[in-house]
Amino acid sequence: MWRRLLSSSASCGFSPLVAGSKIKHYHFQGVRPYLEGDLIQEWLVSSFLKTKEYQLYSRNPAKNEFKLLSLPEPVEELYKSQAILSFEFESTYTAGKREKINHNQPLKFQKLQAEKNIKLIQTSRGGQITYHGPGQCVIYPILDLSLFKKLTSKCYVSTIEKTMKAVLQNRFGISTITNENTGIWIDDNLKISSIGCNVRRWITSHGISVNVNPDLKFMNDEDLVICGLPGKRQTSIKEQLQCKDTDLDLFEVATIFSDKLANKLGVSDVEHYKVEKRFNNTNVNELKNLFFS
Repeated sequence: MWRRLLSSSASCGFSPLVAGSKIKHYHFQGVRPYLEGDLIQEWLVSSFLKTKEYQLYSRNPAKNEFKLLSLPEPVEELYKSQAILSFEFESTYTAGKREKINHNQPLKFQKLQAEKNIKLIQTSRGGQITYHGPGQCVIYPILDLSLFKKLTSKCYVSTIEKTMKAVLQNRFGISTITNENTGIWIDDNLKISSIGCNVRRWITSHGISVNVNPDLKFMNDEDLVICGLPGKRQTSIKEQLQCKDTDLDLFEVATIFSDKLANKLGVSDVEHYKVEKRFNNTNVNELKNLFFS
């Protein structure tokens, strides 16, 4: 989805700048529409950005009085808490910044949606076309990189990649590699995990997905080039373990990932939540009770 931003041998060292930093992991249970997950992450990212804006204007309150009045009161929780969201989505193809859905490609995408009955959605993440669906664990770390010492966007991408590699190796005994194409691979032609991130004013969104036990036919369709990499194939944890058990736990995968990422970030306080409630445009403001209560 993204070309590699730095070599796997690059060294990234960082630590939280705020005492008492914690990470809260929210796993949204059940198979959900992709747009619900996007709504949730965009609401949280917006809250982070408004808090940063309030901090900026507060440095000179006399000059910025009217701007401060137009902003909501800052959420104290955002000064020291970071969030990780995890989802299992309905079957959806998403296009990143390098694959724009426009009038030059109507036949390609009309065929895609008509034959497969799967939505195609433009997103703000990096990369090209990718697939999300049941059996795939999608993880969105929503972090303020400026609250960590020396945590650049390049180091961040490398860190979530290394974190997922550790999950696959330590929990499932699956050895993986990295190459010139961002993502996690079994070998140069077989991909198990994809990365596509976005960073706005140091706030991260989107993130990483790992194929746990999805239907691989949607990713390995010869009519569709996933991640802009022709001739490559997607695999899964289930396929690599050659197991018949389809009840691999996505919450467990996301929980292990969150714990390991927190450790790499130097954060020792991690909380995990399972969320059953569904969200849409009519109740999106109830997310405040979920994240900040």
